[in-house]
This record gives sequence, C-alpha cells and structure tokens, in this order.
Amino acid sequence: TAEVEVTAVSPGPEGNVQADTVTLPPSDLTDKVTVRNLEPMTGGDMIQVSAVSSGDQERLQAQVLQFLQAVAQTEMSTRLTAEEFLAQESLRVMAIDELRFSHAPGEQTERLTLTMTATVRGTAVSTAEAATLVFATLTEQIPPHTRVLPESIQFEPGQVLAVDEQGVVTFELVARGTAVPEIETESILTTISGQEPEVAMAYLFDQLPLSAVPEIRIWPVWFHRVPYTPRRIQVNQVITPSQP
Repeated sequence: TAEVEVTAVSPGPEGNVQADTVTLPPSDLTDKVTVRNLEPMTGGDMIQVSAVSSGDQERLQAQVLQFLQAVAQTEMSTRLTAEEFLAQESLRVMAIDELRFSHAPGEQTERLTLTMTATVRGTAVSTAEAATLVFATLTEQIPPHTRVLPESIQFEPGQVLAVDEQGVVTFELVARGTAVPEIETESILTTISGQEPEVAMAYLFDQLPLSAVPEIRIWPVWFHRVPYTPRRIQVNQVITPSQP
C-alpha cells in the first residue's frame, strides 16, 4: 500500500471529486493494482482576474484627453479681457507630449492609470474690431432721418459659424442700440411760431416721426399762442428706446 499525490488532467473545480471515485484506467496493471481515493479531492478552483486590453487603453486615453481640453478651456478663459471670448469650437489638441500607461495590454491589474500631457490650442476672439463693422451695418439698417445713440450700443457675441484649420473663427456679433429721429428744429419752430397750441401739436404729430402727441406748455399761462419768435421756444426731446 502506498500514498501518492495526483493532479487532475483538467484544471478547475471539476477535479474536486468525492471519495472512492478515482479509479485506475484499464491497463495491464488492472488485475494487480487497485487505486482508491479515501478522501474527497480538493484544490481545484477557478478565479476571474482583470487584465488590460487595448480597448481599455483607448477609452482611458479619450477620457483623459477630454478632461485636458476642459482644463485648457478654463485656463484660457481666465486670461480673456472684457472684449474677448473663447471660441469653444476652436479648441484642438495640437500634440500629445507624453503618454504613459501603468500597464500594457494583457497584464493583470484591477486599476489602469495614464499619465498624459498635451498641447491644446484655442482662438480668443476680440470683438473690438468687429464692433466697428457691425456699427456701420447697424446704421445702414435704420430708417432715413434717424440716428443711433452711440452710448446705447451694446454688442453680444453670437453663434460661431466656422473654424478653419488655422483656427480662424467666423462668428456672429449681435448689436443693439437706441434709434431716435433726427429733427431739424429750426424750420419746424418757424412753422409753428404764433400758432395756437392745438394747431401746433397736431402739425408736429403729423409731420414728425413721434411716438405720441407732443405737449406744449406756454408761459405766461394767459398767453394762448406759441411764441412768435422761434428763439423763445424751448424744445425738450424725450427719447423712447427703439431697437433697430
């Protein structure tokens, strides 16, 4: 009688058989040797381990690259002036300066890390020069005998339309301002001088681009006509905002 160690031909838990189930295959020794396993067989096992694949590396690289672009955008935005904006569509990775994975494809690990540095370029657009062109276009769109108050002009960057390979940005710039009619007061005052207030107000409302009937106040109150001398008439123009 002898005890020997045996190893299952196939790995895994299938080799963990019960007692008295191991026998000797048919051979010339079948009649001379008896084989028994007095105890259950143990030690066969199968465990799952994680290993790196090329797909894992590609996904991690894409995530890190997206993160670097977001960091670059934030950093660039802090350096802009009040008249500049960063065209997000212009952000591009110009070069990957360092790319180092902690594990190669096929290596076993529960955690894959990546060290990456990259050069990211973006275009900061100044609206100052574009504003001059937009203002000229704005003044061309207002009705005749109307002017835009310069202090009312507001510019707002609109949609980015295109970014070429050199980073040149084509974008919309929205301009808003208050337009007021240009009134030639000298001839108007000459016409209404000496008129009754009701007649003068009707004439002004009919002849001028006014949003409401004008108001005429005469002093002294007992004088019921517009002064006969135009230079004694004081004009106060109230501006009602209008977006051209």
